[in-house]
Amino acid sequence: MARIGRKGRLWLRAFHIFFMAVFVAGNICLLVIFAFTGSAQSDGGLQAMYNIPDMLSIAIAPCAVGTFITGLLLSWLTPWGFFKHKWVVYTLAGTILSFLIYFPLILPMTNKLASLVDAGGLRALQNPEYTSAWNRLIIIQTVYLLLLISMVFVSVIKPWRKREGAEATS
Repeated sequence: MARIGRKGRLWLRAFHIFFMAVFVAGNICLLVIFAFTGSAQSDGGLQAMYNIPDMLSIAIAPCAVGTFITGLLLSWLTPWGFFKHKWVVYTLAGTILSFLIYFPLILPMTNKLASLVDAGGLRALQNPEYTSAWNRLIIIQTVYLLLLISMVFVSVIKPWRKREGAEATS
């Protein structure tokens, strides 16, 4: 297994944390924007709320890929390994699961809602199809965000690592 030095590991970890922070923060922004679409006062305002995810995806998508790649590199090039620690397995599996949630579920629903808003403007808010898709999107986006946040907490706290000495007895 290849190894990198201390400086390389620190740089790699810094990039991983940066990518992860932008990825999670962007998804928090998306959830807040989706939650407040019902308060739009005009057709243009509602359409703008559905154009923002396209703009945010310019930052979110590369950071999602960057998080995944730097996570793989950290597992491969450091003593952590891929399967040595349960928290590494959890975060890698969670990242793959997040891709499987985003692309087949969240992205198509967002596009569907945007097309309904483009076609009907504010009247789309009264459309049962829009309301149903919006409710599903809020639930799925919330679960998705909770998954991302849980991966952050697990990677920071590392709850499954072996404790040493006095910590193990108390």
